[in-house]
Amino acid sequence: MSVFDASEAFKGGVPASRPDADPKQNPTVAAVLARATLRSLRLSRKLKQAAVATGTNMSASKLCKIETGNAIMQAGDAERLADFYHLPPAEKAWLVTLGQQASNPPAWQQAGLVAPPFMEQLVGLEPAAVRLWTYEADLISGLLQTEAYMRAVMASSQPPLRADEIEERVKLRLYRQAKVFADPPDCIFLFDESMLLRRIGSRETMVGQFDHLIGVAGNPRIQIRIVPLDGMQVLSGVCSMTLLDFGMGSTGLPSVIYLEVGDGGRYFVKGIGPVEPEEGAPSFDRHSTTLTMLLGQAAGRDESLEILKVARQRFLR
Repeated sequence: MSVFDASEAFKGGVPASRPDADPKQNPTVAAVLARATLRSLRLSRKLKQAAVATGTNMSASKLCKIETGNAIMQAGDAERLADFYHLPPAEKAWLVTLGQQASNPPAWQQAGLVAPPFMEQLVGLEPAAVRLWTYEADLISGLLQTEAYMRAVMASSQPPLRADEIEERVKLRLYRQAKVFADPPDCIFLFDESMLLRRIGSRETMVGQFDHLIGVAGNPRIQIRIVPLDGMQVLSGVCSMTLLDFGMGSTGLPSVIYLEVGDGGRYFVKGIGPVEPEEGAPSFDRHSTTLTMLLGQAAGRDESLEILKVARQRFLR
């Protein structure tokens, strides 16, 4: 299996799309759909961005930013692009609607929360996913952290975070957890076993974190899988990443991978990348293959649960 195949990782079938996947309710979803639609329209006509920019009296830079998610498509941009592509009235109206919805503030902003710019798309897309797959190499996934654990992580950040910054991040992380797990999607959380040996905060904090993981692992929709230290194959230099799948058949949303890189992040969208990518260049398929390989190395659900219980015992001594 060379690329992401949800049917092999998730055995529960294809779930229905979630309310947060509605572009009329979720501006982030509207933005992703808009740029996926624009890129598909351009590539299906075998056009370069420069040709489309000239034909719409738009700068090539602006068009590139819209297609890559670094700028929001405004309603006027959508109308010009729809006319350029000679879209039927209904399709033009839909593209304009996507542009209008993408300009609205997302729910987390309306709730008064603050997210780093590189995480804004992730925060908006997580509750829309029907399947969520993460790999963490150094820390417990933010979606599964207890408040005590996340505060201990933030307290040790370098450079140090101010007290108000810690509060902002804690509120955002708790909000993300509440949105995702109110009705959890099918999840696979892959952890490197080495992180289970590393103490974050006090021993009590670690015991509480393990108790939470053990409890969550009992949910049939959530798999916690440990990549053991003594695995037969070692993948080096793998960053933490999250794959979000939206059930594209019902939503039109392509799967997305979020890759943590230093103090920032990068997004890779399924089917969106260079027409002829350089060999070995980062891509959705390359990173989804990495996730598949890691899952192949991971212990099963029951064995992973036992690993968590043994790790918990270490912090009771």
